[in-house]
Amino acid sequence: MKMRAWQIAVVGIMAIALISTSLILVRQTQPAISDELLHIKASIEDSVEAIKAEDPNAAKVYVSEVWSSLNKVKGLIETENEFKNETKNFKTALRTYDDIYKILIRLHFLSKEAIALQNAVENVASSSEALLQLPQIEVIGRGLFESKVYLITTIVGLDLILEVHSDIAECGLNDEFRNKVNELTPWFLNFLSNFQEKSTETLSMFPNYENLGSREIPVLKEMQAPNLEAIVGNLFNLVDEDNSKTWNWEELQSFFYWIKWKIGYKSDSEENRIMQSFANPKYWETPAEMRTIVANDGDLSALYATFLNYFSVDAHIASLISNSNNAKDHFICIARISETSEEFSEKVGNMPFFKINGNKFGISSGYYVIIDPLSDVPFYLAGGENPAEFTLDAIL
Repeated sequence: MKMRAWQIAVVGIMAIALISTSLILVRQTQPAISDELLHIKASIEDSVEAIKAEDPNAAKVYVSEVWSSLNKVKGLIETENEFKNETKNFKTALRTYDDIYKILIRLHFLSKEAIALQNAVENVASSSEALLQLPQIEVIGRGLFESKVYLITTIVGLDLILEVHSDIAECGLNDEFRNKVNELTPWFLNFLSNFQEKSTETLSMFPNYENLGSREIPVLKEMQAPNLEAIVGNLFNLVDEDNSKTWNWEELQSFFYWIKWKIGYKSDSEENRIMQSFANPKYWETPAEMRTIVANDGDLSALYATFLNYFSVDAHIASLISNSNNAKDHFICIARISETSEEFSEKVGNMPFFKINGNKFGISSGYYVIIDPLSDVPFYLAGGENPAEFTLDAIL
């Protein structure tokens, strides 16, 4: 049956009304996105000031506000994903702010930990107590040193965004904002220099102290190394810098930071892509700047566990459930260091640990050090969270 003219007209009017309503909703949502992006900008600027002032409590509040607003904007953009042209600048701004957030949370955690460690060493009652803090000072010092590159890279990335996207100022990204973020650079370089100077002075007070990096990680001589593709085994062997076929803490830290640079994190990434890529000769034939791998925390934890197992270290993947709203459930790698807490302290000082009941999980009981793929430094949980904030759900 053919539609009459008046029916066609009604359908047309309804279609126009529907489209108009959709556009109105988009326009109503866009100011909300723009306002939230400007709130992110303001919170980032407040975070910069708090970090520079070395006020960890204020910095935590402002950085948390950045994180909260980032998640709000992600949700708003996803709801109007079909209007890609309308939100192109918003998405670019979101990625840029997210990159800046990552360096803020890194500097907040590391500077807070560095200050606390230095104060702890100065205030302890005996040299034996201070000795337990020294391994952590070394690890945080390495983390601060590595962060210099992250900070410079973030600033350069912001410069490029402003150069390419001249119309992104409506989202708060302008020269004034760039200059504010860049204030972190001189502060950080000075903070790093002072920490390194104080650390050297502190370490010199303990001439018999054995540097953490040179210590061997406890191994299980009877442990069977995992079967790996030859090319992956060769990669692992390359990181064994002294060709000792054993593993020390400095080599593990180097591997940790190498992975942080080479493999991006994505919570919903394709599983098992890391080993597939490493085992593929074509991957290594690709120029380094063109190689891209993203992985989730489970796969990254599996990589660390496989790596440690290869050198006969008793390591496993552990699933954590947060006991609070301040942390997220995720996977980490754990490596057994000792049977007792006293022995653990002798080997790695006051480093964070999980005490494992082997009967419950079917592995060896003891004290396990942490390699969290989401952390900014090895042997700490992401953001410096306390292991007591989590419950071990499963060990693989």
